[in-house]
Amino acid sequence: MGFPKNIFRTRHENYFGITEMLKENMIIPLEEKYEHFQVQDFASLDLHYHSLLESAALVLNYCYTTQKNNVAHIKTLRRIQSSNFLGVDATTCRHLELVESMHGLSLLQFLDRTKTAMGFRKLRQWLLEPILDRDILQLRQSTSLSLCAHIKLIAGHLLKVGDLERVVSRLLAKVAKPNDLRKLYIALLELPKLRLLFESINDKQLLHFGDSFAQLDNLRNILDSCI
Repeated sequence: MGFPKNIFRTRHENYFGITEMLKENMIIPLEEKYEHFQVQDFASLDLHYHSLLESAALVLNYCYTTQKNNVAHIKTLRRIQSSNFLGVDATTCRHLELVESMHGLSLLQFLDRTKTAMGFRKLRQWLLEPILDRDILQLRQSTSLSLCAHIKLIAGHLLKVGDLERVVSRLLAKVAKPNDLRKLYIALLELPKLRLLFESINDKQLLHFGDSFAQLDNLRNILDSCI
């Protein structure tokens, strides 16, 4: 499969190992100094189509240019299968007033009971990308019911967690400020409390979330010694 040479034409072309990518079968030597993803071929990234490679190239070049080299945390790419979602185009979204309304509340505003910016973004994503997998839908419904039944206990902790995704993004991009570390520390203090609550609720998915929190105990201790 050929590769569009002009798609990577930037002043930073060596950063992405462009010369090696243009070789037959697009094999990338792992020893290449500027090799980014550390894979032997793009099949490892599940990018088998020409259009996907072009899109990936453009996104990476955009990130590299705007973030000024701070893209080392992007370790892989994931292809989203459109067949897993119900297609909702901009016209449909507007007519159904999913996220915005000219006559009152949109569906998003009506449903929104989230306590964090992360939760709001996730709810918005679910509305714009309705999942077609029944098992995933039933799991979401079951977990949501468990959360709703104990929302008063959980809400206070979630409010203290804040927008952890944005804090972590700034840390990965190496633009975090001392206040971001403080926010991260406060959020990590709440996770053990949430884990105990999840154990008392005894929901399978919530128990899985709670177990993942335990992996952050060492980070919390490190921050505690530094702040």
